[in-house]
Amino acid sequence: MYKRQALSLVLLAGGGWLLYDRAIREDSGVAACKSLAAGAENGSDSTADDRLTRDEYVRMRKVFADSRYADLREHGTKLMDILWQVTQLGTDDEAVALTYLQPLTEHVSGLQSACADHGVILDLKVSD
Repeated sequence: MYKRQALSLVLLAGGGWLLYDRAIREDSGVAACKSLAAGAENGSDSTADDRLTRDEYVRMRKVFADSRYADLREHGTKLMDILWQVTQLGTDDEAVALTYLQPLTEHVSGLQSACADHGVILDLKVSD
């Protein structure tokens, strides 16, 4: 009898956690989409000379990597990887930077679509 009660309690707790995790708690990738959308609406004051630190890169990439949605994980993490690589280039590497234009465009567009699929509209631009 105690085994049955313990099993019921474990199943109830597991079901409660699953409900919280999947339905109530906001997904980290969706939260990042909302943050990006708010930043795009308010206008970003960053410049092309801004360098991404390793800690910022790791933290931003983890936000997307921890998303439960595959599309946000894929495009978000790859976009963060590309941004990290581009910010590590020297000022004399403009020709090398051009090689990142196609994947950058692909993942900006992919992230916009993924965010829209989860109810957040982004207005990200690769260039002005």
